[in-house]
Amino acid sequence: MKVSVIIPFYKVEAFIGRCAESLLEQTLEDVEFIFVDDASPDGSAGVLQEMVSRYPSRDVKILRHEANRGLPAARNTGLAAASGEYIYHCDSDDYLEKDALEKLWAAASAVGADFAYCDFFLESDSSSRILDNPSFTDPGRMLREGFLSGRMKYNVWNKLVSRSVYERSAALFPEGHSMGEDMTMILLALSATRTVRVPEPLYHYMRTNPAAFTAHKIPPRASLGRNDNDGAAKVRNDNVGASSAPSVISSEVEKSRLADIRFNADRVLAALDGRVEPEYIAFFKLSVKLPFLFSGSDEDYRLWHEWWPEADRYIMRNRFLPLRTRLVQLASRLHLRPLVRLYATLAARGA
Repeated sequence: MKVSVIIPFYKVEAFIGRCAESLLEQTLEDVEFIFVDDASPDGSAGVLQEMVSRYPSRDVKILRHEANRGLPAARNTGLAAASGEYIYHCDSDDYLEKDALEKLWAAASAVGADFAYCDFFLESDSSSRILDNPSFTDPGRMLREGFLSGRMKYNVWNKLVSRSVYERSAALFPEGHSMGEDMTMILLALSATRTVRVPEPLYHYMRTNPAAFTAHKIPPRASLGRNDNDGAAKVRNDNVGASSAPSVISSEVEKSRLADIRFNADRVLAALDGRVEPEYIAFFKLSVKLPFLFSGSDEDYRLWHEWWPEADRYIMRNRFLPLRTRLVQLASRLHLRPLVRLYATLAARGA
């Protein structure tokens, strides 16, 4: 099998049909599709079954958790069942260009890469834009100048990674810690030997699903888990149906999300220790806490100062980020709160 595609799903009845169709219509043959039903309570499974029935020649597995275990556990269930030479993860409310897998696999095969990635569309109900990635052939540079510096997103869903990388790294997704679970890609990058970029947007990352593993636009602090500096992210929605007013539930959910992010960041930092130069470790810490500065809230501003203050002296050294991004961090370090708040306001208007 050339590629195993893993698609966890939960509360995506309105979206999974489009996702499944884009996968089953892929031009690449010799692909297995592993859908993992994380005990979804809606009609997602029925929609999926109906779509799969239209493609009897495709190799499709539908696995089910008896109880909801969260996105990382669902990814791991898919990994355990995968037999492909390469592994690809797709979010169940997103979709791909029909030649995405073929182009990623062909690019990787042509140069013997074990880590291939592409550009992607960032889409909402009212807008669509293309987000490009820098090109790297050396995984060490991708790790340092891309993931750790904050210049390149470590999302799982636009990356084709060989089974050998998973085996060498022994990395699994952090069950019970959904926010920031994408940081697992950094652990995989540590074991990659050659990378390749497909300079085309092949994946459609959607910000329109208000439930499932994903949520509508949320406070910027939650975007930490996606390395998504535009202040929006898709996260597990553990608080669907709760009041928008402040509550004990929403407060506890937020604490849990922050704890997850810190858990995943500390997991990466432990793996990087002794293997990566101190300045790149500092860049990663700054990248993880950067979204705190985009909300304009006093609480997030306080958290920015509390998380890894030892990294702050490296702010202006990160030449891989735009100068304006470094300047807003420097303003925070110098306690120029009005400038940071102004920047947050302007960034929100431009979002």
